[in-house]
Amino acid sequence: MKKMLALCLALCLVLLVGSLALATTPDAHGNISNVTGGQSTHKTISAYVSPYAELYWTGFTAPEHLTGEANKSQTGSLKFTAAANCAVDIILDVNPMQTQGDYQDVSTLTTLYAITSGNDAPDYRDIKDTNEMIYSSALDQSSDNFTVNYQVQTGDEIFSQHAGDYSAIINLTIVAQAY
Repeated sequence: MKKMLALCLALCLVLLVGSLALATTPDAHGNISNVTGGQSTHKTISAYVSPYAELYWTGFTAPEHLTGEANKSQTGSLKFTAAANCAVDIILDVNPMQTQGDYQDVSTLTTLYAITSGNDAPDYRDIKDTNEMIYSSALDQSSDNFTVNYQVQTGDEIFSQHAGDYSAIINLTIVAQAY
């Protein structure tokens, strides 16, 4: 009888321990809550990456000296590389050519500008009315080589422009498009 009682007690303990083990064994989805479908909750996490761009000047070609003759032109260029993590426009902002030194003369030279990508041929435009040129959709999460091309032209007559050193300041701005 003692053996029977001991055997019955051992069997009960095995069943009890086995049922506890089954209750905490994860199902195929890792659920240990013993509720069909499991218990879950959700929360949205987020991150924000600001628009970012970099610009590197890579080369400069100065125009040849103008002889002073009427209706002559020379070209120059500024090369740069731009990289951006979003769609961007490149804006060229310039002030008019002006002589240097004691005699400050606003230029009567005509200066035309073009922004090109890669080896594209320049399409020069006069931007003296706005002093601004926009190269739309220049990049979209990429990097490319660009050139600011400029062409300086003398006027219709020899006396149309003053002799001297002329210069202009240009600004390039990379602006993120709406995203």
